[in-house]
Amino acid sequence: MSAIGGWTPLYASQTIAGSPATVLQFPAFDNLQALGMPNDADPNGGEGGLASLNNWTLVMDVKFPTLDNFTGLWKTDALGSGDGDYFINLSGQIGIASQYGGFVAAKYLDAFGGDGGNVD
Repeated sequence: MSAIGGWTPLYASQTIAGSPATVLQFPAFDNLQALGMPNDADPNGGEGGLASLNNWTLVMDVKFPTLDNFTGLWKTDALGSGDGDYFINLSGQIGIASQYGGFVAAKYLDAFGGDGGNVD
């Protein structure tokens, strides 16, 4: 994990489900800030050809103190270009391009898994 765009990771103690935990706190990012999560998986073919990682699963455990109109969950394009790949809308649903479903209760995303996409 790396902090991109001039912010500093801050770790804090919180209680989760009655147990103590250490959590990463970070600000609302602008379009030049990110939490970099390198991917060391080998390409697995599919729509992008043999040079792309197309089949993957991402599990997140996050808490948002507030939700904006669309709170971005992740982005696979280069930093500063394009839009995010998945968002949480004000209704607490996950999706993109008017295709939203599910529900994130109490501003928590306990776990989310997804398959597909084209991550180079």
